[in-house]
Amino acid sequence: MQLLVAGRDTTAATLTWSLILLEAHPTAFNRLQSTIIEHFGTESHPTRPVTFENLKSCKYLQWVIAEVVRLYPTGPLNARKASVNTVLPVGGGGDGKAPVAVKAGTTVAYNTYLLHRREELWGEGSWDFQPERWEGRKTTGWEYIPFHGGPQTCLGQQHAMTEMAYVLTRMLQRYDGISSSTRTTNFENGIRTILVPKRTVLFQFHSRDENARGEDVE
Repeated sequence: MQLLVAGRDTTAATLTWSLILLEAHPTAFNRLQSTIIEHFGTESHPTRPVTFENLKSCKYLQWVIAEVVRLYPTGPLNARKASVNTVLPVGGGGDGKAPVAVKAGTTVAYNTYLLHRREELWGEGSWDFQPERWEGRKTTGWEYIPFHGGPQTCLGQQHAMTEMAYVLTRMLQRYDGISSSTRTTNFENGIRTILVPKRTVLFQFHSRDENARGEDVE
């Protein structure tokens, strides 16, 4: 069951958040669409194969995905149990800068959802969807852990990121517009095993082919 949830539901949930954010931010949608068409062409007139290497080189696409999983990590809450006596370098004292002793067997919980939105780490507008924040940014510490970190980092990280990039690319090669009849409730969180929208989300896609009809997707 863990393998099924990790391999399917997490990617599906993140793709849903991606479409919710892109629908609510038409400027980002239009830029991503232009970038994808420039890199790969349209579905009917492709110019380059959608390969792993080509997806990785499509920078704005990578920025969008990184920003989506920053704001909506599939595992918003997590915890680890100390196997030995240890010390956390900061977190104690009145100012939170003193060390904290952690005894073996102690459970330490953390909130990835809030960590990814801390203004002192991400700057002004840390709660906003801004793919451009990733231009030139390198994450080398623990401020960005959508797949968690350390020895238990998600083994499927690269697969998940590539799968999301592939699906978004194929969709924007086919569709040139997106709307949602459920926009007013799309951003309500529903934390179950993973972070998902609380209510049903409906999208309407406009096909690039003028002779095709729009499609509704739930």
